[in-house]
Amino acid sequence: MLAAHGHNQKSSGNSRTMTGRTQDGRLLVVVYSKDPEPRSVYAITAYPLEGSGRHRYRRQNRRKNRRS
Repeated sequence: MLAAHGHNQKSSGNSRTMTGRTQDGRLLVVVYSKDPEPRSVYAITAYPLEGSGRHRYRRQNRRKNRRS
């Protein structure tokens, strides 16, 4: 789903949330859990990143790129 690794954080229960860009450049939030198979995940849902979350993601990436 996501073209590059984004921000990955723990969510409720065993699920995790990843925020990042698709190959088309859209920003998505993907909620997933680890699959029993190695190197595999189960996508629970995905939705566009909008509003303040979108602003926060862009601000964090600007800061990250300045440090490099």
